[in-house]
Amino acid sequence: EQQGNMQFAECAVSPQCRKRNDFPRWCALQTRYICGWGPDCRPGEDGGATRAMLERAKMHLAELFAVVGIQEQWHLTLRLLETKLPTYFEGLSAEYDAGNPANCGEGPRYWYQRYVLKHKCSYVKNQQVKGGKHVLPPRGSDADVALRDVCWADIALYEYAQGLMKAQADACKV
Repeated sequence: EQQGNMQFAECAVSPQCRKRNDFPRWCALQTRYICGWGPDCRPGEDGGATRAMLERAKMHLAELFAVVGIQEQWHLTLRLLETKLPTYFEGLSAEYDAGNPANCGEGPRYWYQRYVLKHKCSYVKNQQVKGGKHVLPPRGSDADVALRDVCWADIALYEYAQGLMKAQADACKV
């Protein structure tokens, strides 16, 4: 059945559109990536995550990642990188704080300066384009419920990562 040019939220509530656009696979990318290539990391019948994949990804995140950070807490992520890997990331948060979005085209001295300025510039640009608002379906809407059902593993992994990040920040006193 031809669905036409649907908006994302419309597609999210349509089982046919979700299947045709491979939502289960796309909604489990973080979980699959962090899980790795072991037998537990094979996708389910629908192409999405499995409970075993999620558990392996959580184990890897806890045991194999020196720093766990999330974009929504970017500054804390930078502080954790500085604290846990000081030889490599010393001064990172100060560079980010000092970065002037008006200077986005200029060439900083170090790779991480280029990265943090690029990130800051893209964040400012995205906030201007989106008016500073998230472009997600309203919580509790049909699209939100459908996406939570399909994206359950990445959501659970994200929530787990938030807890790990908080534990790392508390342990490092940042």
